[in-house]
Amino acid sequence: ITKVMDNQMNNQMGMLLSSGIFFLFALVFLVTAEINKRITEKNKKLYQGKAQGEVLEIVKSGSQGIGGIGFNNRTYVVYKYTVGENTYIVKPLVLNSNAPINLKYANSAHTFCVTYFGAHSGSRQTNYRAGESITVAYLPETPSEHQIVDDKDKTFFYKGFRIAGFAIMSIAIILLIVSFFIKK
Repeated sequence: ITKVMDNQMNNQMGMLLSSGIFFLFALVFLVTAEINKRITEKNKKLYQGKAQGEVLEIVKSGSQGIGGIGFNNRTYVVYKYTVGENTYIVKPLVLNSNAPINLKYANSAHTFCVTYFGAHSGSRQTNYRAGESITVAYLPETPSEHQIVDDKDKTFFYKGFRIAGFAIMSIAIILLIVSFFIKK
């Protein structure tokens, strides 16, 4: 009889432990989504300048010198916006100066290249298309500091992480409820 009770107690503790682990995973997803959202909202207040921009091209990893092992199936957004007489081209960071993308987009008299590291907005695949118009908010004192207004990729990232967090949280709650029905 004590062996059966020990087994049931172990099952209940195992369910509670599993519930706790799922809860922690859900918390990580939800906190990451919230931090991303708050940073974006904070930047909206800082970036007072607005400019119309255009998506120049979507570059897949493995082309134009971008990416490598471990960067399969990523897409990178190249876009431009103009402030006054200066044009800013935003492209992914590629260290090889002879890479096709670096040769294609280079600084000139009134054109400045701004680079970003990693996939655009934390997303492996972009929701943008070449030729699409965008609105860019920038810091008036340093126009190279910017963000896309209502960035589709950041919104997708935020929503995806929230959905994943709530889905994992529901598993944690189900495991918690099930643990109460294991007979003691």
